[in-house]
Amino acid sequence: MSEEKKPETTEQPQPAEGAQQRLQLDETGVTTSYANFFLVTAGPEEVMLLFGIRSGDGTRAKIEERLVVSPSNAKRILLALSQTLKRYEDAFGTIDLTPKTPAQPPAGGEQSPG
Repeated sequence: MSEEKKPETTEQPQPAEGAQQRLQLDETGVTTSYANFFLVTAGPEEVMLLFGIRSGDGTRAKIEERLVVSPSNAKRILLALSQTLKRYEDAFGTIDLTPKTPAQPPAGGEQSPG
């Protein structure tokens, strides 16, 4: 009677409920963008985040990046941003959301001597 060998299997332990997994990030070829304008819109199956640069006079914005995610990933982004900003404010103080008005030149368009 010959004994049959069973294929070896390696079982990976499953992380506990709510435990974070390690993720190795590959940032090869990544680009970085700056945005001072954003717009968020949603449909039944996706959330779209538009990022861009607003003109100096604030009347136009050039959309530079569009990110489309599922509603569940949008909620994860919201939670991650909330946690990150809470830690930021704990360390550096409250973020002021009061709109800033652009500096106006003196009346008559003259520049002050400097």
